[in-house]
Amino acid sequence: MSSSPASREELSFQRQIGALLRKARRRNGLTLLEVEAVTDGVYKASVLGAYERGQRSISVGRLKGLAVVYQVSVIDLVPGFDDVLKMTVDTALELASYYTNLARELHRHEDHAPA
Repeated sequence: MSSSPASREELSFQRQIGALLRKARRRNGLTLLEVEAVTDGVYKASVLGAYERGQRSISVGRLKGLAVVYQVSVIDLVPGFDDVLKMTVDTALELASYYTNLARELHRHEDHAPA
């Protein structure tokens, strides 16, 4: 039985989150067992492994908790957020440029308007 596009997309998203979790954990030089130990078993190594392989969904609360453990922002663990942020910044810069040019144009017309 084939999976639906939505479930394939969700699985892909889970795998992307998993890859970001693994990257953050490794950046901290931690093994799965060490994360289990430093969290007093709140995050079991087997469950962490399943998150990292994209075999298990992670709740927002647990994602936030791991962000604290890994000393990263939750945003760093959300796939594609950098693209959205960049797009937002780029859009803001474009708008700022547009309104700056508009203000200059209006000012120029005011300077040449008959008194």
